[in-house]
Amino acid sequence: RLSIVRFSSRPLFLGKSIHYATAPDLAGNLPDPVKMTEAHCELSRRLAEGRADMWWKHESSSESMLEAVQSAAAVYEKVGRKYFANAIVTLECMTAKTLSEGSYDLQGFHTGMPRLGLALARIRKLQGRSAESRMFAAVALANLEVEVPWKAELEALAANDA
Repeated sequence: RLSIVRFSSRPLFLGKSIHYATAPDLAGNLPDPVKMTEAHCELSRRLAEGRADMWWKHESSSESMLEAVQSAAAVYEKVGRKYFANAIVTLECMTAKTLSEGSYDLQGFHTGMPRLGLALARIRKLQGRSAESRMFAAVALANLEVEVPWKAELEALAANDA
């Protein structure tokens, strides 16, 4: 898995993302961990102690920026690592049934159900868990509400042809 942490500028926020390093990115390409950004990742969220985003205001002085970064780092130490760890455990243990029912907690990391189904189908296939891959793809297909460019890939995964 690949975890990305990104700082914005003004006001400061801390974005966190999760993506499996061997799974295709949002564009369907194999990721380059050196060049990968939050925009390429399947799951992302902004750092917060609760469910709402946190922003750290700062002035243009070095002291003010340092204070904002240190405060954000303290929140990351307090809750950020836990969010990453718990979301990874959930992704590893998730079944097609829990995806279909929505009975999972990704710690505020978000993506749509069909997109998450595609990601999990890809990951399970890479892990050699073909039956689970097919089931995740089937759930994703059943929940597609619009035409998407990756529908053919989902259909191939569901049919075990991918």
